[in-house]
Amino acid sequence: PFERGDWILLFTDGVPEAVSGKGEPYGERRVQSFLQSHCRLEASEFNRQMLRELEAFSGRGFQDDIFILSIQIKKEPARSREVFSPSR
Repeated sequence: PFERGDWILLFTDGVPEAVSGKGEPYGERRVQSFLQSHCRLEASEFNRQMLRELEAFSGRGFQDDIFILSIQIKKEPARSREVFSPSR
């Protein structure tokens, strides 16, 4: 279950596969490190900063699509309840 402060981060493979001028991929470790060091930002600002980070890292245009969706859990999730009951 999700708790307040948790993040859901979805991204295309173009994010970890972004390549530097030296041919080095950005990688999932850098994605994780970026999330840990920027998790206090609002989700929209997090996305902007991550895109800037990727642009600075690559130093050139991207070779693949880049899509980032971040969701930050701000409230305690409501208890789940049955909202659908199949007819008998």
